[in-house]
Parts: sequence; C-alpha cells; structure tokens
Amino acid sequence: YKLDGKAIKEETDDIINKCQHLTNMRECIYLSKRRYIAEKREEQRGYWITMSKQFLQRYYVLIVYNAYLNDVMIKQNKSCDDIDYISWIKEKELISSNIGTLKDGKLSEFNWD
Repeated sequence: YKLDGKAIKEETDDIINKCQHLTNMRECIYLSKRRYIAEKREEQRGYWITMSKQFLQRYYVLIVYNAYLNDVMIKQNKSCDDIDYISWIKEKELISSNIGTLKDGKLSEFNWD
C-alpha cells in the first residue's frame, strides 16, 4: 500500500482550514504547546501534555481517515460500503501502530520537552 502522504496531509489541512470557524486542529495543538511552555505550576503542565496528546491523536485520525477515503474511493474506485474503515485500518498495521494510543505506544510517551 502506497499513498502520497504529503498530498493526503495537505488535503486534510485544507479541509481543516475550510472548517476553522468550528475548530482548527493545528491551532489547538500549537496553543496547547504554548500553554504548556507558559505554565508555571508544575502540577498543571501534565494537563497541557494530555490536551496536546488528544489534539495530536485527533489530527492523526483525520489524516488517516482521509488516506482511507483516498485509497478506497479514488485508488480502488470502490465505495465505503465495500470496504469499511475498521477493516481497512486492520490491514494497515504500520499506520495504526505508528502513533499508538493515549495509554500505549509513541503517543503515550509524547512530551513537549
């Protein structure tokens, strides 16, 4: 399975930009980093790390879902009824293991430091 990761990310970013009147995920990640850096109370810094992880996870899922749509609908010329997201992602171990979860894997170890 090969995809143009840069194009998928750019397309996802374009969608985020068009919907930024709701929430701009990249801006949320950036702001949580700024708040983490500015936080003087050590006990509160963990809160901003958790927020950052959640925003990063959401952003990653948006990019991966866009990859799914591109693969199934454009590359394979099928519908989402033919290949559902859960089935598709199970076959993409590298994608699902790349970030991990909030409790296990790379994301759980994330820190701004």
